[in-house]
Amino acid sequence: ASAVVSDVIDAIKHKGKNIITIWSGHKLELLNVLQAKNNFFVRVPEKEKETAKKLFSALTPVVLTTGEAVEGEYAFLTGEITEGEFEEKAAGLSVISRIRADF
Repeated sequence: ASAVVSDVIDAIKHKGKNIITIWSGHKLELLNVLQAKNNFFVRVPEKEKETAKKLFSALTPVVLTTGEAVEGEYAFLTGEITEGEFEEKAAGLSVISRIRADF
């Protein structure tokens, strides 16, 4: 905890300054989140199952092996796609939830 407090104090002392750390001596560029590639675990209403299959060509249905499936829902894993591609395709669905599934 004391190391965290020390880092916060150091950040406040050097507010607005770029301090080189021991981790890297060069500036790192952030990737636009829409270009990041992931697999996604997605839940949609059961009635949109066929639409999901058409929108996501590399789709793996998820079958629960323990417990009970949620009635009225369809779950699947996408192939690796960018966040931007997912957003475009998912716009045609009523997504209940989605989780990035990096494996």
